[in-house]
Amino acid sequence: MAYITIKNLKKSYQVTKNEKQDVLNGIDVEFQRGEFVALLGESGCGKSTFLNILSGLDFDYSGSIIFKGEYMSDFSEKDFDIYRKSKVGVVFQSFNLIKQMTAYENIMLPLMQSKLSQEERKKRVESLLEEVGLVGHSHKFPNQLSGGQKQRVAIARALANNPSVLLADEPTGNLDAKSADEIMELLKNIAMGGKLVVCVTHSAKVASNCTRVLTMEDGLIVKDESAKNYKTSFSEKEKPTAVKDSIDKKEILVFAKNNILQDLKRSILVAVALSIGICAFVLMFFLSAGMRNYVESELTTGMNRLQINVYRDRGAVVKFEDRDLHYLNALVGQKNVINGSVINNFEAEYLANADWNKLFSVASTYNGFSAKLLAGRVPSNEAGEREILISPSMASRYLEENGIEDGEILGKTVALKHDENEVDFIIRGVLDNDTGVDFAYVSLDSMAELNGAPLNLIYVISPNVASVVALLNDINTSERLFAVRQDTLAEEVMSYIDLGSFILASVSAISLVVSAIMIFIVMYISVVERTKEIGILRALGTRRRDVKRIFITEAGILGISAGVIGCFFAIIIGLITNASMGAKVVGINPLFVLLGLATSFVVSVLSSMGPSGNGASLDPIEALRASD
Repeated sequence: MAYITIKNLKKSYQVTKNEKQDVLNGIDVEFQRGEFVALLGESGCGKSTFLNILSGLDFDYSGSIIFKGEYMSDFSEKDFDIYRKSKVGVVFQSFNLIKQMTAYENIMLPLMQSKLSQEERKKRVESLLEEVGLVGHSHKFPNQLSGGQKQRVAIARALANNPSVLLADEPTGNLDAKSADEIMELLKNIAMGGKLVVCVTHSAKVASNCTRVLTMEDGLIVKDESAKNYKTSFSEKEKPTAVKDSIDKKEILVFAKNNILQDLKRSILVAVALSIGICAFVLMFFLSAGMRNYVESELTTGMNRLQINVYRDRGAVVKFEDRDLHYLNALVGQKNVINGSVINNFEAEYLANADWNKLFSVASTYNGFSAKLLAGRVPSNEAGEREILISPSMASRYLEENGIEDGEILGKTVALKHDENEVDFIIRGVLDNDTGVDFAYVSLDSMAELNGAPLNLIYVISPNVASVVALLNDINTSERLFAVRQDTLAEEVMSYIDLGSFILASVSAISLVVSAIMIFIVMYISVVERTKEIGILRALGTRRRDVKRIFITEAGILGISAGVIGCFFAIIIGLITNASMGAKVVGINPLFVLLGLATSFVVSVLSSMGPSGNGASLDPIEALRASD
């Protein structure tokens, strides 16, 4: 049974909408392993097209190609990729080496897709370098090698995964006579080792080195001549190197990194340019957060954000009536938002004795009180009861001024005075307070009695912002009372800060869009410049998705690099700004740094999707024709 059987192979190209050009007109031929076949013919007779089909690069044909009993017409794209990476090796007339890789790296390239260990790959490359006579030249780049040496590297690369078929397209076309003879001798030895070697040539001299010569004319094989007494030996057990479905992520990363380093200057310029947008993006968050905190702190210094001012109505001069006070007391108790902190705006005199009067500005209610007591109990809330809670400083003064040595203060009487009104209160408890401020907690009813007239302003202080909002809404939905927050001005200013932050965000978003466009352009140019490289990778069996992953990974590396640079400068600018202004107006936050890095990476990757996808979709044959 033939190793490869070809029946009625036809191929044509669409020249115009209504015109086709036939290239192959029905080829019938069989090949065996160990043959060294010359495909001889003038230019345009279909030799290269036949080779492209046989190599799995062109599968738009009619007829049958049967490889080891399998019809290649049944191959999927994945099957063709596996076929190219393990079953067949191709040697090109123009060498098609990747210029930024050394001879060693070019030969290693197909092995990235093998299942061999790193040590086994290294040994395989060294063995191939010895086989093709390039020991000592492994570190050289293609532009440092002669034509013959380049072709030897190409042959070694084609043999890397130990394919059973080697296809050579004009392998001596760009070589001098001596190098050509050496290459033909090398190919002959490879065939004698059991591989099927098909050599396309238009030279009868080159064909004379082969064991079989197929002459082509007008898309047909018109002559088939075989050398007599030619023998070859090989083991049927010899198998191609096992290959992987895709290149490993780690190897993709290394490949992408090496590509970036080959054009380091441009890579640095791209990263720095992208970092400008990222720097602006991160600075926007720094500045927005810092300014918000700074302005809020400045505006609310000495201001109680938990305080509500309660009025009889919006006029702020109408006095409260008793029923208003009872309503407010009930509302505060029901909502459980008061924390022993309903206070009025009048000044009361503390009358500890006749010789010492202490003016203090706050008298508070204990209604709904929940603060810790140092001593005593919460006063009764029943009508007519005149009981009071006092602060430790007030208790100390009381004991000192009255010469009480045993420290017993509970049950003592203290008087509060406002204008001509003086009311006696029985001390029922001492509060846990270490501020050193004299204050007392009394009921709203007692306040009204002390005031001598209904109050016109009451302050309500809540334990948290949520309670402030809830109580504010409840009071303002009543028919008789009106309330405002003490920090309303701060909120209005903060709304302007938020507006400014939104404007900054819009500006930084524009900078990110510009950065994304730049990455798109850079990756598009990279794809165009590396079209031949893409063709080489595809010819070696690299899958479309792996080609795409290489370019996306390169963009990701550039994105991360730009993110690091941008965030670094954003932090430096922030520190300098804070130092020069003597205030923390730029809020440096690690979370924003992480956001900047993530954004830079995502923007770069997304921007590279289009160009990388287009590159991966290139026709390998057309890509190989691109100039370096």
